[in-house]
Amino acid sequence: MVNNLAKNMLKWGGKKFKRKQEDKKMKLKQSLKEILEKVTLKNEAEQDLVNQAIVELDKGEYEPKVQKQLRDALNKLVLQGKISKEGLSFFEELSKPNFDVDLALSSMTWFN
Repeated sequence: MVNNLAKNMLKWGGKKFKRKQEDKKMKLKQSLKEILEKVTLKNEAEQDLVNQAIVELDKGEYEPKVQKQLRDALNKLVLQGKISKEGLSFFEELSKPNFDVDLALSSMTWFN
């Protein structure tokens, strides 16, 4: 009887854990997309990069990949000196580390 109770608790806990992981993944995707949809940059080239990232997210692309591509494209504009002040502040915000996500992604590589 104790073994059955323990088994049921493990099964329930495992399902709950999976559900929490899936919810976190959805929140991460939604949060980046929501952030990008709220961004309005006056520089047309910068806004095109943001719009392209939104399209990629709509296609179901991996969110960290899209974020990295956007960061890299904005970095090119920074190096060329063709970025506006508001574009630069957006780039800085985008480049700030998100320890919850970054640590989770890096820990996946430790165990594989």
